[in-house]
Amino acid sequence: MTDPNAPRPHFKHTFLTGLLTVVPLALTLIVSVWLFNQLTDLIPALLRQIPSVAVEGLLENPAFVLAVRVIGLGMIVVGIYFVGLITKGVLVRELLTALENLVERVPMVGTLYSTIKQMGNAMFHGSGAGMFQKVVLIEYPRTKCYVIGFLTADGAAELNARTGEDLISVFVPTTPNPTSGFLLMLPRTDVIVLEMTVMDGMRLVISGGAVRPPGGKAATLGPSV
Repeated sequence: MTDPNAPRPHFKHTFLTGLLTVVPLALTLIVSVWLFNQLTDLIPALLRQIPSVAVEGLLENPAFVLAVRVIGLGMIVVGIYFVGLITKGVLVRELLTALENLVERVPMVGTLYSTIKQMGNAMFHGSGAGMFQKVVLIEYPRTKCYVIGFLTADGAAELNARTGEDLISVFVPTTPNPTSGFLLMLPRTDVIVLEMTVMDGMRLVISGGAVRPPGGKAATLGPSV
């Protein structure tokens, strides 16, 4: 039997150490390049609409196209920054609030907007208020198999009456894209509430379990929640 305490071979241990260093950096680079291309693809396409031989010649130069993309990305960042500054104004905030209320009243579109906004708040501000109240753990799709979900609301009165159960609504997001998922109506006693924040729960889902939040106590979801 192999001694578990025996030292690993030097090459294998060093290679694994290098792999664990390179893979996160490579994935970060790939995602960053993909986002960069998605954000700046429109700029060369717009320049190609200019009826000019000189512009067409410049667009054949990869260095020029890259420079245009970088400048365009910088303009996007600056534009978003100024939007943030303008949004801080009271009048603009009221106008945006009115616009948000209008959007949220549109069937389907309002639900999608509200979901994305809540996820954004959870990711960047750690807000657990609103749609996502708590992070929960449920057995799905079979016993002894658990998934992360987010408590959204108590079950509707008609559902409770029809089933004879005290139901709650749990949104189970997909990985790594938490903007999609499915809704489960579960008995309150079958749901375990976690102490981690909504932001930590989102990070856990998006990272596929790689980013683990600090440990905490867990308890069965009781009538007070």
